[in-house]
Amino acid sequence: MALFVFEGNDFQPFTNSPVEKMTVLKIYHAFFKQTSLWRYTRWLYLRAQKKDGNTGHIPRVRQIDKVTVAFEE
Repeated sequence: MALFVFEGNDFQPFTNSPVEKMTVLKIYHAFFKQTSLWRYTRWLYLRAQKKDGNTGHIPRVRQIDKVTVAFEE
């Protein structure tokens, strides 16, 4: 007697899809994306690209002891 239990995902369908060849540049890029330097430079890039919602905003300017100071709200 043989017992066969099928859970629905035991067998993956056979596909004859080509496997992408990893070049030296792709290997380096995959490695570099896991470093702190990548996260920091990516954060700086996204921050520089972010559109400022306060365009046209005028800061408040006050005199404190004969010194002009601007306050951003």
